Amino acid sequence: MRPWVYSSVLILAGMAHTAMAQAPAAAGEELFEQKIRPVLVAKCYACHSSQLKAPMGGLTMDTKAGLAAGGARGAEVVPGKPSESRLLRALSYTDNNLQMPPSGKLADSVIANFRQWIELGAPDPEGRSDCRWRSHSAERHEHRGWTEVVVVPAGERTPGPSG
Repeated sequence: MRPWVYSSVLILAGMAHTAMAQAPAAAGEELFEQKIRPVLVAKCYACHSSQLKAPMGGLTMDTKAGLAAGGARGAEVVPGKPSESRLLRALSYTDNNLQMPPSGKLADSVIANFRQWIELGAPDPEGRSDCRWRSHSAERHEHRGWTEVVVVPAGERTPGPSG
């Protein structure tokens, strides 16, 4: 085999390996942005935001660092291990002492999205900004309750609806 052929094969194999390694991360980040973040905004940030003076349980879920650190009881998400993740246990309502959100259990399909996200390693986009929400005017969306997620770059954070 000629040296340049061998080198070319190694380079191509390395590129393929890199592309395959990046594909799950990209899929996980896409899942986070499309299925996980909207639920966190709608169901979690009111009590677990870094914008609050005292987030419930010491847990902030609106930043990557907050999710990684967990709350007063320790880690809420164990990347790659849904069975060890307290967040999934809380969402599943399998523990009578730990049920979130308190307003009621989420749909099984939503919980399945969280399970998949954790199985993928709970990827969270680098440089994720905090989010705040705003309600659309009644004239524009009187047929449904509509909330828009507004991404706020880290350097432009403003207090949310809670202060």
